[in-house]
Amino acid sequence: MKYPNAKLIIAGPDKNKISKKTLNMNGIDFIGDVSVDKIGQLMTTATCFVMPSRFEAYGLVFIEAMANGMPIIARDKYEMPYFVSEGSGLVMRTEKNESLEIDNLLKCMTELLENRNQYLEKAQEVAPNIAKEYSWAAVAKSYNKCN
Repeated sequence: MKYPNAKLIIAGPDKNKISKKTLNMNGIDFIGDVSVDKIGQLMTTATCFVMPSRFEAYGLVFIEAMANGMPIIARDKYEMPYFVSEGSGLVMRTEKNESLEIDNLLKCMTELLENRNQYLEKAQEVAPNIAKEYSWAAVAKSYNKCN
């Protein structure tokens, strides 16, 4: 194993959708649903945020992660690639073959781990702009322009 101390923490519902083989692997922790406070704690201690969802078109959690200065890994579908500012994270390619997708995700995670400081620096550089652009005040102002 290239990174024996690496840990993948999976948060959220649907433990039954994750294979028993995966749940029993060393370095993978499924923690289930978490509170808002716990999400904040995870975001301040994690190396990166990964959400390779096939169905999430516009994930607010990407904004939360980026506003916390975390590098992100997103899928190349829907709006997700637009959240990745140049150098602040990676976009994984979608494949029809699940094994190829897993390989793509692994390549992205490895790239991010091997160049952690570079991605972290850029993510922290864009964090204040993300926090400002997606603040409640900015969203309300944008909403009012529509009316």
